[in-house]
Formats: sequence, structure tokens, C-alpha cells
Amino acid sequence: MDVNAELRKNLERLMLDRDINAPEIARKSGLNRRMVYDIIEGRSQSPKVETVFKIAAAMSVEPAELLGIEPKVSLHPALAELIQQYPQDEQERLARALAALLPPGAKEP
Repeated sequence: MDVNAELRKNLERLMLDRDINAPEIARKSGLNRRMVYDIIEGRSQSPKVETVFKIAAAMSVEPAELLGIEPKVSLHPALAELIQQYPQDEQERLARALAALLPPGAKEP
């Protein structure tokens, strides 16, 4: 597994999903714009762990998702941000409430 290729692929996918561009990632992460472009364009080999964490934070994702070492869950960013504001036990309660809204015959997670 080419970790750099996986990072680029996941970064590009997340940028499309979240409608965010490289300059915005650079601004939000406090990184140099050229550094972000170098990762996207494959010129940066083995970016620092700190860089990956900064990019992940700027995109509101876990670093593991950028590296492709965690199952990817497709969740609207606004919903994920809203849910993360609640403690774990309240998140479970919200999940049960949402499950109650499923249409008849839909499979519960």
C-alpha cells in the first residue's frame, strides 16, 4: 500500500465531498499553500504527521480517514459537526431518535 498515494486520493475525495480547495485548507490549517499543493500533486513524499493532523483538523475529519486506515462513513459534514457537539451518551440517544424516523421496512443500523 502506497501511503502517499492513499493520502492524496483521500484528500482529493474529501476536498470534493466538502467543496473545499487547497488555498482554503492551507488557510484553515496554518500551512503553507505550496505544501498543500505538493501533497495533492504528489511531490511531497511522506508528509510529517503534524501536517496530516493539521489538514485533517482543517477539514473536520480524523487523520485516520486521510490515511485510509479507518472505515469511511459518508455523513454530511453539517450533520457530523452538529452530532459531535453532543457527549457520547447523547449521541446514542440521537441515533435512537433518528432510527425511529426510518420509513417502514427500512433496515435499522
